[in-house]
Amino acid sequence: MLNRSLAALFLFFGLTLSLFAQIPAGYYDGADGKSGAELKTALSEITRNYISADYEGFTATYWGNTYYKKTDWKNGGYFWDMYSNEQRSIYDSNQMSREHCLPRSWWEVGGDYGVANSDLQNLYPSDYTANSKKSNYPLGQVGTINWTNNVVKLGVNTFPGYLGTVFEPSDEYKGDFARTYFYMVTSHEDYASRWSSPMLDNNAYPVFKAWAISMLLAWARQDPVSQKEIDRNNAVFAIQQNRNPFIDYPDLFEYIWGNKTSQNFNSTNKASSATMVTPVNGQFVDFGVININTLKTRTIPIKTVLLSGNLTVSWAENQSGYFSIAKNSIEAAKANQIAGDTLNIVYAPLVSGSHTAKLLITNTESGISSLIQLSAAASTVTTVTPVTPDEDTDVIFFYTGPWDKVSLPSNFDTNISSVYSNGDLKFSSSGNYLTATFDKSPGYMRFAIYPRNAWGTNQNHLYVYEGATLASMGTTPIADFDNNFVTTGDSYNNTPAIALKESTRAIKIQYAKVSQNVGINNLFVTLRASSSIHEADGNSRIKIHSSGQYISVSGIYDPKHISIYNLCGQVVYQGSIENGSRLFLPLKGVFLAKIGDYVQKVVF
Repeated sequence: MLNRSLAALFLFFGLTLSLFAQIPAGYYDGADGKSGAELKTALSEITRNYISADYEGFTATYWGNTYYKKTDWKNGGYFWDMYSNEQRSIYDSNQMSREHCLPRSWWEVGGDYGVANSDLQNLYPSDYTANSKKSNYPLGQVGTINWTNNVVKLGVNTFPGYLGTVFEPSDEYKGDFARTYFYMVTSHEDYASRWSSPMLDNNAYPVFKAWAISMLLAWARQDPVSQKEIDRNNAVFAIQQNRNPFIDYPDLFEYIWGNKTSQNFNSTNKASSATMVTPVNGQFVDFGVININTLKTRTIPIKTVLLSGNLTVSWAENQSGYFSIAKNSIEAAKANQIAGDTLNIVYAPLVSGSHTAKLLITNTESGISSLIQLSAAASTVTTVTPVTPDEDTDVIFFYTGPWDKVSLPSNFDTNISSVYSNGDLKFSSSGNYLTATFDKSPGYMRFAIYPRNAWGTNQNHLYVYEGATLASMGTTPIADFDNNFVTTGDSYNNTPAIALKESTRAIKIQYAKVSQNVGINNLFVTLRASSSIHEADGNSRIKIHSSGQYISVSGIYDPKHISIYNLCGQVVYQGSIENGSRLFLPLKGVFLAKIGDYVQKVVF
């Protein structure tokens, strides 16, 4: 933290012991003798495999009570919020957010956020309002303040090299932000072609624009690693089995971007014999709650050093038989690689209840072993959890019903959450209509509609109008989401996208009820500026094929993130798939497969 330099000197030896006591022997051996781009790539290999914190599979409340109470919990009994002075001991998604420190919209492609979306190293608890104001603005040094809560602020950048609006954290946490950004562009180096930010270029090295790295280097030097960061890094490692190397080695950034690029980095705590680096013995893996007759996969990083014989994978306990693994042996050559290997564990319950298992990974020749504890639960209740707009502030409004009468409910205004900082948002209601208008909005928008628990057929309408101004807006809608908008029963709905004219600066969204026998419990509408929405993101070329219990995809050129939903809108599988490859899914019934914005029904 800034102005902590003297304190840092006094604490140096204590912090050093604390750091090295938690780093597994051999974890950073693959980074030795390297600097600059080569060192950055080596660190990417070391940190890129981890147990996903499962951003989409677990609710925000679960994150707050399960993850953040381990990673971001102050001794005073409340969440450690770097974005505000609010002291909250209960995680409420109406007041708090799971904040992507480096905004996920910076690497989003066609609605796909990839594995980085769930990386706990980049996800912090934050005040909802502060997160909304932050939006996806770059970091910077604010001159004239446009908004502040006396901890963080928003305004025009004064750091040389960039003149746009920026978000400035408190001096106390500027080093924390810098080291998180260093980690993200390093661990997820394979996202180089995806970066879209005023701070980043589309390359693996140096990746940061000149002004951005100059500022982040200054922040990292002025605000050295704190005990808070060390404790959090250790807690995150206990959950997802990877580390932020820029916290473990406070001057590591100098070897990549700073004043030591001509010197080679060398780690401490090296392995001198065969060592199981990850997973650590006793590692706990939670699958959460899923419906029976569905499945969920968790991926475990397997990393060893100096191993000579293969690893054996076996069940120490699996009474239910609902957990399965794809392989019973892991080659030493793969486990010894700088990135190690991975192991997929599948949970596919047939009856409801809580289920546990223990998986043992051993090598008898070297005497190393690691016991993994698995926990999961299955339910027969087909409930739908409403989407809560707590991230990245591309939300226009989120309505919580029920809206089961012809006229608007009396508590309508109190049930609207509006987060829109890039235009003039106004709501009005009359009779059977709710109207939201946006003036001075940027062109090219994506609309995504997420209804939940809707009923009725073709009797709810959501109209979209566009124009250069509200006054000149036409009376004919450019879109009417009727069949796409209304779903019957408890089903997951597609998220339609439309492209507006480049001249569009005013938008009107109108929801109309034409019958008393229809209704909707939750309506979540998003609006995001994008220059790549043309032709519905090019999704017309994507085709998803199912045959037996296999699924394959054609029409994609790079590996894509795929999600499989049951008809209750619950995620039953998430993973990566390549063009032409086949994915085995032990599912039965009708499901929806989603790649980016493209959704298709599949039958197993």
